Amino acid sequence: MPDRPELDHRFTQALESGDLDRVEECWLVALDEDPIPTAQLLEVRRLLWQAGHKTLARTLLELLAEAQEAGDDPDAALAALAEQIRLTDKPDDALVGRLEAALRKQRGGSPSLTKVLDRHPLTGSRRPLDVLKTVEQWLDHDVGTVVEVAGQGVGRVLETNLELGNLKVDVGGRRPVSVPYGAISKFVRVLPPGDFRRQVVEDPDGLKLRVHESPGETLVRLLESLDGPADVAAIKVALDGIVAAEQWHCWWAKAREHPRLLT
Repeated sequence: MPDRPELDHRFTQALESGDLDRVEECWLVALDEDPIPTAQLLEVRRLLWQAGHKTLARTLLELLAEAQEAGDDPDAALAALAEQIRLTDKPDDALVGRLEAALRKQRGGSPSLTKVLDRHPLTGSRRPLDVLKTVEQWLDHDVGTVVEVAGQGVGRVLETNLELGNLKVDVGGRRPVSVPYGAISKFVRVLPPGDFRRQVVEDPDGLKLRVHESPGETLVRLLESLDGPADVAAIKVALDGIVAAEQWHCWWAKAREHPRLLT
């Protein structure tokens, strides 16, 4: 179960006492905050719905969506509109169109945005939120994204082929790796900004220099960036092309002597 956001005491008191006018008043005050506490308001919506106040919950949610659409937080607008659609038996094209507009604003820098939406249109879909998940997965792995392919290493997405349902990743020094859409969530991981392994793609020459100047510190930072425990094979794959095969044993012997790895 995901962690629930902590509610402002005013909301807690109003909900516990069943004072719906006070809930609405607190909601309107929250909409004037900067930034709007969207996660908290969505939790209030959930509690209202759970208590049977569905009409009020829908009304307040619409106010939240409108406020976020008018602001500069497309993530929050998308979350509010998606929640509206989830609670609507048959969302009309106008509501789904607003969802698509928020998505376009959020993902305006994605090279494949138009292509993906042409292939997977939200408007007219019977299950727009399912389509949204598909669209978001493609855009999360859009051309230029730095990713880790399990067992293959780190590289950039070269191509997203919507017709064949796969993406190609350049992991350096070999043919691009092709990953079927259905296997992306299992075998491909997007590396966030600041992840140590992004340097393999973004600054390989600088990384080679740092790896050989500070092998222990490099190993510590690499282990911190890996998703879970890593064996020697995984470390070797992560540094493929950075530490030459003939230098590996010497480098590894130096790196593992770092104080943080001996304690």
